[in-house]
Amino acid sequence: MHGARVLETGAGRLIIWDMARDYTLGREKRLRRPGDFRRVFAGRWSAADGLLVVYVAPNGLGHVRLGIPVGRKYGNAVRRNRVKRMIREAVRLEQWELECGYDLVCIPRAGELGDLGGYRSSVRRLTAQAVRRHRKAGAKAAATPNPPARGVV
Repeated sequence: MHGARVLETGAGRLIIWDMARDYTLGREKRLRRPGDFRRVFAGRWSAADGLLVVYVAPNGLGHVRLGIPVGRKYGNAVRRNRVKRMIREAVRLEQWELECGYDLVCIPRAGELGDLGGYRSSVRRLTAQAVRRHRKAGAKAAATPNPPARGVV
């Protein structure tokens, strides 16, 4: 557990969180505008597994921002809100392990509702995959020379 000290006691483990870190996920760390979501989807850097599809795009900030669109096909309002809370909590707990400076859009897959541990591992693994794809695409674009314009020698 990053950011926490674990003390062994006679009765078991006692976990003490590092209070110097901000584990909140306030408004400044969420995607709220439709244009922000469009920009992340337009980048098309994504990774998926059985629980989530994660899209990433660089945001130029020093922290991660999160957006969670959950459509009606996922279920009724109670189910949609529950999955959003689970994903938000997973990102809140993993935010210090994720790559800084990216916007994330996490879309849950329709089907069974996962548990918090599953969402945490999916968010961590899929974000790393999508960021690697983004960097690989950026390196490939930088390595490819631009052809000269027509009529220019």
